Amino acid sequence: QTDAAINQGNSGGPLVNLDGEVVGVATMRTHGEGVSLAIAADDAREVVNQLLSRGYVFRPYLGILLGELDSKIVKELRRHNSRFPNVEKGLVVQVVPGEPAHRSGIRDGDVIVEVGGSPVGSVRELLANLPRKPNMSVDVKLLRDGTTHVVAVTPADQHQRIQRRSRGWD
Repeated sequence: QTDAAINQGNSGGPLVNLDGEVVGVATMRTHGEGVSLAIAADDAREVVNQLLSRGYVFRPYLGILLGELDSKIVKELRRHNSRFPNVEKGLVVQVVPGEPAHRSGIRDGDVIVEVGGSPVGSVRELLANLPRKPNMSVDVKLLRDGTTHVVAVTPADQHQRIQRRSRGWD
């Protein structure tokens, strides 16, 4: 998000700081006044590098549906199930059978509290801590039935997964 003016025709252009360094790529103006959106230069560079080397961008896929937890939601869930983990934040999981999370041992109702050594309380935080390259695993710390578990998950390549499904291979 930036307060730089991005007008029609400016998207795709560089966003520079006062030192003339490229810090982002302009994408769009929001409907609110004085607020525009940009992609960080490091993110854009990573996308370009992947497109040049692989022909597409690797998007990690775990095969889970997530619900973000906060103290109010946890309180309500604990009212119905006293064994539900008493956490300040985390992600409650529903697992897609046969996908990477399921194969690693993650179960429906598990609460993910850490990915790659970093605490997570939002889908954005989880995604930020997933590997950016194929065939790399990440440790996921979760709570289940009053105990803490750490499982190694190797995300699937979303692009290849879609290609296989479109050809009827999955």
